Amino acid sequence: MDDKRYFNVPVQLLQGFISNTRKCQQDIFDYAIYNHAFNHISEGKELTRIRAALNYYGVKAGNENATLSNGEDLFNSIPEDSPKVGINKDVYFDFYKNEKTDFVKACFLAFLALKSIINKKAYCRITNAYLWARMDGKTHSVDNIEDLSPDIQRFANEYQMRKIKTELRNNWKLVYYGRYTRGCYYSFTLQLDELVFQAEKKRKSTIDKMYKDQERQAVYRAMERLYKGNGNSPKNDHNTTYNKGISEPF
Repeated sequence: MDDKRYFNVPVQLLQGFISNTRKCQQDIFDYAIYNHAFNHISEGKELTRIRAALNYYGVKAGNENATLSNGEDLFNSIPEDSPKVGINKDVYFDFYKNEKTDFVKACFLAFLALKSIINKKAYCRITNAYLWARMDGKTHSVDNIEDLSPDIQRFANEYQMRKIKTELRNNWKLVYYGRYTRGCYYSFTLQLDELVFQAEKKRKSTIDKMYKDQERQAVYRAMERLYKGNGNSPKNDHNTTYNKGISEPF
């Protein structure tokens, strides 16, 4: 049985993780303890629930009252329907106890960002802009790199992303594939062969649909030329079935 514990938190708490790591870690901890105390423990006074949540995670708070207060403030200030991500408790404390480089922190943020987007799906196609935004603690994609924090802008380029994806592939069990696609296909559960198959299947479907749309437009233009030669238009000719929902030209 998997007895791992995860701090489940909204992605907004990832904001500033690279340059203000300790503050982010404290907020993650306080939110996770408060959330578990009041959403998974049904009885007891406030501090009793906080202590029960701490016991569930097998951790201690430096100040239980401070965890209660900060956790409550964070919980009430972040929309309930925000996307969330689970942070393995052991990994969390590894980052808490051991100094990490900014690159390692960026890899960790990319891992959490991908997990929050893929969620329970087997795989997902994700653009770089969306990935960078989620690394930055944003719930939606960005239009411009300038919309990202300076911390994430440093890694928002092809060279750094290639390094990050390689690190996640080698040490975080990430599988990815991006041939002739806008964005890249990512998975933590599929083998590479299966991910490539799914990506190419979707690409073929998209190409087929684009061709059908182009074919319909070509047929319409041809009919328009023919009807104009007779002084009519296919839009106004009640004898043509083209504009009555025909799905195939032949």
